[in-house]
Amino acid sequence: KAASLCCPTFLSCFLSCICPWVWLGACKTVNEKEAALVLTWGKFTTVKKKPGLFCFNPCGIEFQVVSVKQRTTDLPGVKLLDLKGNPVVVSGVVFWQIQGVKAASLDVENVYQYVHTTALATLKQVVSKYPYEDDEGGHSLKTEAATLSAELSETLQQRLAHCGVKVI
Repeated sequence: KAASLCCPTFLSCFLSCICPWVWLGACKTVNEKEAALVLTWGKFTTVKKKPGLFCFNPCGIEFQVVSVKQRTTDLPGVKLLDLKGNPVVVSGVVFWQIQGVKAASLDVENVYQYVHTTALATLKQVVSKYPYEDDEGGHSLKTEAATLSAELSETLQQRLAHCGVKVI
């Protein structure tokens, strides 16, 4: 694959020979906890996951660097309705990490905003299934934090799987 980055197509080789000064910006670094998505004339070529220095033909090649560090998304207090229609203020934190660099870069416009919006929608969906308190000893928002957390995590993972995000 390294040879294909230096001369991926005839057009890019030709343009590089005519304008040799474009080679001055032809090296990119990939740091620890980062991955680089490589596009050749707008089409997916490869993903560089190992840290290092990569030299390539700059004509027609685009590097999109994506952080694969663990991240948090804060869900501030939002007023929602529980199963019985009572207003409840709920907040949360989502821990997540990008694992599918190609999907995270190409399938959604902004993966960070997408995770935040999807997490809020999932929180609303799960909270609306349970009452705040249950006099009969059933599941409720007040007493079943572990069950709710597991359900939120599982539901959110299903919604985010297509865009290369893993909920931790």
